[in-house]
Amino acid sequence: MHTMIRSLRSSMTSHKRRRRSHMGDAGQAALVLVVSLAVLLTGIGAILVNVIGNNDPIVTQAAIRQYAYRALASGVNSYQSVINGNPYLASCNSATNYPNGSNASAQCAGINYQTWTQVPGTDLGNGVIPEFYKFDNPQQVIDPTTKAITYIEVQIVGAAGFPGKNVFYSTVAKFTPQNTFLNVIWWTNFEQFNSTGNPPNAANCSYYWTGSQKYQTGVGCGDVYFITQDTLNGPVFSNDSIPISGTPTFNGKVLTADPSCLFVSTTYPGPPGCSSASTGITYGAGSAYNQTVEPLPTTNAQLGDTAKQGGCYYQGPTTITLETVSGKGGQMLVKSPDTPGYPNAATTGLSINTSSCPTNGTTAADLPINGVLYVDQATSGTTGANPFSPNTGGTSQVQSNCSGCYYGQTASPDTEGDAFVSDLTTNGLPATGTTAGGLSGHLTIGAANDVIITGPITYADCTWAGTAHQSLCNYNNATTGTNDVLGLIANNFLTINRPVYNSSAGANAGKLLPNCGSSGALAAPLCNPSTATGANGSAGLIVDATVLALKQSFIVNNYNQSNSGSSGSLLVYGSIQQNARGPVGTFSGSTVSTGYAKGYYYDPRLTLYGPPYYLTPGTASWALVSSAETYTGIQPSCPPPQATPVTAVPTFPITGSTAAGTGNCIAAS
Repeated sequence: MHTMIRSLRSSMTSHKRRRRSHMGDAGQAALVLVVSLAVLLTGIGAILVNVIGNNDPIVTQAAIRQYAYRALASGVNSYQSVINGNPYLASCNSATNYPNGSNASAQCAGINYQTWTQVPGTDLGNGVIPEFYKFDNPQQVIDPTTKAITYIEVQIVGAAGFPGKNVFYSTVAKFTPQNTFLNVIWWTNFEQFNSTGNPPNAANCSYYWTGSQKYQTGVGCGDVYFITQDTLNGPVFSNDSIPISGTPTFNGKVLTADPSCLFVSTTYPGPPGCSSASTGITYGAGSAYNQTVEPLPTTNAQLGDTAKQGGCYYQGPTTITLETVSGKGGQMLVKSPDTPGYPNAATTGLSINTSSCPTNGTTAADLPINGVLYVDQATSGTTGANPFSPNTGGTSQVQSNCSGCYYGQTASPDTEGDAFVSDLTTNGLPATGTTAGGLSGHLTIGAANDVIITGPITYADCTWAGTAHQSLCNYNNATTGTNDVLGLIANNFLTINRPVYNSSAGANAGKLLPNCGSSGALAAPLCNPSTATGANGSAGLIVDATVLALKQSFIVNNYNQSNSGSSGSLLVYGSIQQNARGPVGTFSGSTVSTGYAKGYYYDPRLTLYGPPYYLTPGTASWALVSSAETYTGIQPSCPPPQATPVTAVPTFPITGSTAAGTGNCIAAS
């Protein structure tokens, strides 16, 4: 048996030409007719498969081989369609096949690795030669410097023929991640904030580099700066000019659509203008301006439909508390008074929904099966449903009528589609009954209006490569560990809670409420979530999540309260994406005056372990870069489940890469 290796696309062209001399689709029908006539003429009652398999080896070698190649092409197309429909499925493998894998994961439902699938239309019998394809376990290749996934390789096998007479084609297909929003620590459309709006509105802003007088903000909008105390660890992309004051640190490549400037500096000699390396700014190799403007999706409404079909769908203000329970894994407590059936609802949404979705705030439940939780607008409100509502006990300490409780609050404070999210850690320590507090698993929380982070959010299964939350979270073993990932997607604002005393509090008016868990503090969200577990062990707030504000901003509430001082460092481990840049504090010179300093760390696992159904199908997630087909005639070996991404980039040509297997697979049947 000889071997031929060539590109999949070019080979498909040559095979189409070859159909003129070998059998094509019409050829099968012709073959049936010819063989049937032969059977009738000779009076031999042999079945068609025996005639093909035993009496015509030329047909077996040429025609069936052609159908094996066609099955391979079907498999490649099918795999790309599946992982773009739900990008998380690229992180699954044969061990996580649901429900039959040795480490079955419900969130891997929708794909079965190392399992044969028959090509539709080839299961008709009557002499039609059956065709099959299967996907072997994906093998991930990471950048040795950034530790981000650079691509995945998947061995895909096509087969055709009858039992005992199968022939095989295989390819190692290479796919690269395409979702820009998950490839960076920072993605912003406008680097400005509509500070005069009530509420603020990103639609009032324009790119800093456009207009008749360039490098001026839009009407009512103001620059938001990176300052000397700020550090961004990971790639950065902005459609706008990037304002800086002093010497912030960018430990990664910086790209901007500004046609002239990489940064716009207030300390540049003369009027604000383009800065250069001579200003002392640290940024990574490959940084460049004049990039193509990237559009941002405008709605997360499709997540609501996904939540109804295997996730959890809620209505009205909903409080979500994440925890990790010993022996049970990732769970959640949810209180949603506006959701029909409160407080005894066990499931919500459509009849096909099989997730347990409690609403009473006390019943713990596993994370949604498909990993999606959505909070929609309620048709009618329940008094006190919003935890900031004036009708909620203890709110005499907060601003009157909730006028400044969080950005984007609507006029009906008991019906809006808002999600209030935190975990069960107190001052960075696990709550009673949990193994590590925080999130264990894969979850996307979407809100029709706002997402408000009311306390720390930490990944329970992360083993840090260095100092906690200031290095990388290692990839866990695919068969025994969990790679935690949380996506928070708000249609409008994604807010860090920072509540203050109301105007009637005398000397305390406008000051921060006590820290959560401290003496005299009310329960969240009526307390300051800043703890002693921020960056460098100092005061601050940890948020392990990928956060996205589609129409408005990622912002700290009451960031500019002048008499409340700094809350330390806001440490985000994941990725931040927003339409207009929201402030997280104020500064004087090179020092934070109020709010938070920024310590943003990119999670390189996001290119593979992105939050479930994140921006699907609004953005392409995986692109087929190359493949190399191989005809061996026999079933190729298959790779075992990948334990952790390989650290070495394989040598090309791609044959012999990490995706070419060494294990044993069953034959097509």
